[in-house]
Amino acid sequence: MSLTSDLLEMLSETDKKGFVSYLSRRNKRKDTKNIDLFKNLLSSNPKNMKGQLGANSYNVLKKRMTDNLLDYLAGKIIEQESSDETNVIRSLVLSRKLFAHDKVQTAQKILKKAEVVAEKINQYSLLNEIYQTALQYSYNLSEDEHKLLLENFEANRNELVEQSKLNMAFSVVHRAYLKVEKEGQPINLESLLSDVYKRFNISEDRGYNFMSLYQLVQLADLSGASSKQYHSVDIFFVSKLDEIEGGPLDTEKHLIYHIDLLYLVANIYFRKHDFESSLFYLEKMLFQMNRFDKRFYRDRLVKYTTLKALCLNYLSQWKQALCLLDELIDSSKYSFDDLMNPVLAKMTIHLQQSNLNEAKSLMSKFPHTDGWYEKIMGIEWLLNKNFAEIILHIEFNNVDYLESRIKSLKRKLTQENVSNLDYRIRVFLDLLSEISANPNKLKSEKFKLKVANSMEWKPREEEDIFMMSFYAWLKAKLSNQDIYQTTIDLFSK
Repeated sequence: MSLTSDLLEMLSETDKKGFVSYLSRRNKRKDTKNIDLFKNLLSSNPKNMKGQLGANSYNVLKKRMTDNLLDYLAGKIIEQESSDETNVIRSLVLSRKLFAHDKVQTAQKILKKAEVVAEKINQYSLLNEIYQTALQYSYNLSEDEHKLLLENFEANRNELVEQSKLNMAFSVVHRAYLKVEKEGQPINLESLLSDVYKRFNISEDRGYNFMSLYQLVQLADLSGASSKQYHSVDIFFVSKLDEIEGGPLDTEKHLIYHIDLLYLVANIYFRKHDFESSLFYLEKMLFQMNRFDKRFYRDRLVKYTTLKALCLNYLSQWKQALCLLDELIDSSKYSFDDLMNPVLAKMTIHLQQSNLNEAKSLMSKFPHTDGWYEKIMGIEWLLNKNFAEIILHIEFNNVDYLESRIKSLKRKLTQENVSNLDYRIRVFLDLLSEISANPNKLKSEKFKLKVANSMEWKPREEEDIFMMSFYAWLKAKLSNQDIYQTTIDLFSK
């Protein structure tokens, strides 16, 4: 896809209105066509304007509009983003402006605050920029202050080199994962890391701290998600995590990596169907979220609660799962875009309980296009949402809508970016298509036999948890049994 198309798919309805206002403020002439072009591109119908303007004028206008859209989105992100990293960037830019206007003391105070935050979050590249700026205007510092600045600069440079070595190592590991996925063989992560760390001269302390372990688990989790083979994910890093917890590295400086590391470990266990182990690491995650004045508690509560609710649901505790999700969603602490995962989880639980009106009400809350969800949430999340939506409309017998929705999803499955998905997703969609066209097929012994012959299953522990859950709905419908109990039975056998 083009840059313009990618940017357009990221826009919410509010963003679209905001960008039109942004263009209106910038336009110095009333006959500027950029707003018309923007609206035509949104409707996927730019051919008329291209014919009116001519190819050259059209391309120039489109490039200018795309540049404006880049500026608008970048500014909006910086304006709305409240992370420590963006706050450091703001402070760095402001201090440079103050230095340029000879407001040296104020600039140095702001730069010092930015240094403290950047050091706390291990942002060595930003620290490098901070020290470069501080050195440029260090002429009024005392001897001791200047000496300390040089020492900090040198120490950070060493940290930056070590981090660069780790980044190179992880790029090699990532490429190895991609290669292994294509060949379909599991990877011995511990052995691979040992070789890569030797190649880049990375010590054990550097290679197995909270930050580096978090990067490793990210790779393992991505590998499991893309290959649908979580059962083969090497989780040797759990023992490394146990070794450094409670040690000298277990500080506020590494807290965010510690929390996210525990979440990903819990998620991998969940996808391996080991719900008890997942809950164990979620409780460890909650403990870390409560440390240091709950610094990251709010930022990570949605992830923690959603995964815990899913684990409880598959442990036959669906009522407790719904209570957790209700409390989170009804708290008014988060925007809906922050709550898309828990809302989808809640909708799925209601589907399993045959609470169709509740599920329908939740489905109606999703306002964005498939393209937007794919960009923001990923293709797997989008497919899970679409399957849940299709099943819901089969339950309500919305035949006309189902036909177009299934065709749309089939087109999505033929695109190159999802060509590596489990072929059974396509098979399952074909079966749903038949049911949507003729619901009576659920009672047909011939159709039941077709389902049994169509779906080829791996050993239970190797199956994707969400694929099994959707199949459980079909199995329950074919056998006229309770959907939730059928789901639980599939995971317990």
